[in-house]
Amino acid sequence: MKNNRKNSPGQHLPVRGRLDLAYAATLILALIMAGTSLSGLLFSDHLYQNIEIQQTFMPTDAVNLCIELPVLLMFMWLTKRGSLIGLLSWPGILFSILYIYIPYIICVPFGMLFIPYLLLVALSTYSLAGILARINGEELKHRLAGSVPARIPGIILTGLGVFIFFWQGYSILQALIHNVSPGNHEIAMWIADFTLAVPSLLIAGICLMQRKPFGYMVGGGLFFAYAVLSFGLIPFLIIQSRMNNASLDTGGIVAALIMTILCMIPFIYFIRGAALK
Repeated sequence: MKNNRKNSPGQHLPVRGRLDLAYAATLILALIMAGTSLSGLLFSDHLYQNIEIQQTFMPTDAVNLCIELPVLLMFMWLTKRGSLIGLLSWPGILFSILYIYIPYIICVPFGMLFIPYLLLVALSTYSLAGILARINGEELKHRLAGSVPARIPGIILTGLGVFIFFWQGYSILQALIHNVSPGNHEIAMWIADFTLAVPSLLIAGICLMQRKPFGYMVGGGLFFAYAVLSFGLIPFLIIQSRMNNASLDTGGIVAALIMTILCMIPFIYFIRGAALK
């Protein structure tokens, strides 16, 4: 039994017990995600019904299939191989998938993919919670604290949470003042930001600034999540402009690129710290 533990893959990771259920849930999630994304691209007229929903979710399906899904499988595989970098990044990509699929449930007309979308939200939530519950925060902090700065990355996460809070809060206030009825996608983004993004960023940022274990557990993953979400916005804007026969939103692309770099720089410190262990 003792020899088996020594030879088991990933045994040197700072985790309590095994991650088998998280691996299984993530694989099922990946299969459903591939199926729904391909369906959205191939049968968009039937599934999305109107041009506005097609222009929003077809580019998202393409980004999910070409970026989110391969990255998810890569970091799950790295974790399975015993990589600390994989363990730090895997929850981040699950967070981004959860964030992406909340609007699908709210905006896409009820149909045959409603249950798969619900399963994607449930499986990403379960996998994310299962991984974080298994991570030994104190041991992870001990490994990373000497090589990963806490104060500035913590300030960045907190600042991002505050920015999203006031930015979306201003949008809601403007809609109320001018008695404007927002679209379903806008409402969905408000829900995703206020129930998921803002609390996660604020809690993680404050914990990281205070050098608490939870900050090290989720800080790197959140930076990676927002780097992927921001980078994924670039092909989204390009595809959307082609679908609309409109001019390219260069301002949006530049902003997405800046956001990607802003999130990747702190994430690199987490990668470097994990690589040294």
